[in-house]
Amino acid sequence: MKRQKPKQDIRESLDLGYAIFSSLLFHVVLFFVLASTSIFYPAVGSAMRFDYIWLDPSLTPSATPSPLVTKKNVAPPSVAVGSESLNDAVEAALQPNSEIIPPQKQTMPVTPTEQPETATPDDNIEPDLELVRVNEAIKQPVPATVKPLPAQKQAPDLKADRERRVAEEARLKAAQAEAERLRLSVERARQEQLARERADRQRKEAEQLAALKAEQELRDAEETRIRAAHAEAEKLRELTEQAKQEQLAWERAELQRKADEQAAALKIAQERIAAEEAQLQAAQENAERLRQAAEHARQERMAREKAEQKRKEQAVRLKAAQEQKATEAQLKAKQEEAKRLRQAAEQARQDRLARQRSEELRNKAELAAKQKADKERQAAEEARQKSAQEEAERLRRVTERARQERLAREQSERQRKTAELAALAKAEQERRTADEARRSAEKERLAQEKPHLEKVAAMRKGAVTAPQQASGSPVERSQDAPVTPTATASVEKKPTSPKPEKKGIIIPAVHGDLKLVVSGKSPLKIATTFRAYQKSRRNRPQTLNEARQEKNITPLIVTQADDTKEAIIEKAQEGIYTFIAEPAEGTTPRSGFTLKIFESTNKARTRSIGDKTVSGKTVVTKVLMPDGILWDDESAFTGSIEDSNSITKFNAETGLIWKEFSN
Repeated sequence: MKRQKPKQDIRESLDLGYAIFSSLLFHVVLFFVLASTSIFYPAVGSAMRFDYIWLDPSLTPSATPSPLVTKKNVAPPSVAVGSESLNDAVEAALQPNSEIIPPQKQTMPVTPTEQPETATPDDNIEPDLELVRVNEAIKQPVPATVKPLPAQKQAPDLKADRERRVAEEARLKAAQAEAERLRLSVERARQEQLARERADRQRKEAEQLAALKAEQELRDAEETRIRAAHAEAEKLRELTEQAKQEQLAWERAELQRKADEQAAALKIAQERIAAEEAQLQAAQENAERLRQAAEHARQERMAREKAEQKRKEQAVRLKAAQEQKATEAQLKAKQEEAKRLRQAAEQARQDRLARQRSEELRNKAELAAKQKADKERQAAEEARQKSAQEEAERLRRVTERARQERLAREQSERQRKTAELAALAKAEQERRTADEARRSAEKERLAQEKPHLEKVAAMRKGAVTAPQQASGSPVERSQDAPVTPTATASVEKKPTSPKPEKKGIIIPAVHGDLKLVVSGKSPLKIATTFRAYQKSRRNRPQTLNEARQEKNITPLIVTQADDTKEAIIEKAQEGIYTFIAEPAEGTTPRSGFTLKIFESTNKARTRSIGDKTVSGKTVVTKVLMPDGILWDDESAFTGSIEDSNSITKFNAETGLIWKEFSN
């Protein structure tokens, strides 16, 4: 029977195809997710630069005197920077490797009659301003006497401004570091989740491979047992094939279910990754919104600081009080902003924990559903095994009933043969008794006729001797003389004397479990070997190593007559006995062999082996005890398998497997 090719390569190819498809799908989705975010649009600049242009009315070419600077007409100076350049600079400031260049002072021409618009805190959009080249716009101013501000008063203001800028930059860097830390934590959580999923997938693949290997071993054993069966076990083979088809169908359904589960798990993982990416994008948008709010607040603060600096030129004391109040307000605003950021981070952490708890609950539900499905599958498998066991038990009962019927037939046959042998033995005994009576009568008759015969012989001798003495030549006389009819008749009537019977020691009959009877005129040497073969192990063939573990045993040799010899095994064990004959004088005689099994019990059987020519060491027969099955008895087996170095015979009804090696 041709062995089927294992399907492990096909399953490995399917698993590899699923893995490649899942990886390709995951990378395509990840590419589209990343392409839709701002990660692929970094800032083009590497530095942020702000140029503050301070304008002085005395530098304008006007003939009219400058108006008096009051609190009503004071306005922040215009900044000749476009909104696009400002946004690019702000985005560059958020990069980790960006550096901030301190502002440089420039002057822009402003007409004295033009009143600049004051910036209100509610304006979120700044108008685009024109860039004007300073060298072309500024004309040579008319020298005028300008009273310089005291140097000792400007130094503290510039130092405080620089400290505020440094503090603002530090706060921006801290917010940037916090956003980076959140992004790294999200990325780390995603990597850990992917690693756990990969480990679970590898574990499932290992369990699937182990299950497939065990199933393959079971199928190989089932095929081996099916090959050992013959035509009488056809129904059992069909049932086994049906069960195997059901098992394969169940395996295919199980593989399909696992593939569907893997696809669902992959889809869930992709959705979770998309949700994490969306969360990361939302966090980035929140950080961008916070940065824009901070920038707007900083611009407003700068505008207020500029206005405050103008007011300080008029009243130093009022300006100091107002600056202190503004500082306290800014500190309070910073505290409120930090508190709001902490609340937002705490809310994000609570949301993440809630998602983790929901994910854990979902995993538990999936695990419970999987366990329930495994229990149902196990119950179905147990029911199938139970039905198969019941069917096997039914077949075993049918086989046992057939075996019992066969044993009953054999028992009746043995009883019939025993009765026939008893009748033959009785007839033989009667014949021997009749022969002995006839021989006794013959002896008595001969004893009665002996004196008469001796007298007749003496008279015939005297009658022959007298004529010979009277004649000259006895030979010639005998030739001329006719033979008397009385002498001829006496010679013809002389009986032959019986042969003397041999006398010796009378040996009683010896019985045993095994007896090999050898009949032949040439003497033979009988040897016996034994190989253990327990009944519990007869459902599988012996190996070459087990077949070589034979041991020599010495049988009891009994000579019944000149041409009859018996080799007796008194107590037989469970195993195979081999009888070997060898000529004693180097000839090749032909002898007859008969095997008697359990001669002295009610299980007595006699198997005629027949005549064999003994040349060298010749195997007479092999017998399996205690069943008494002969190796050459083809009726005891239902089939045989022969290969290059061994012959295996089996019986499908009893499950017996007997293997003999040629060497």
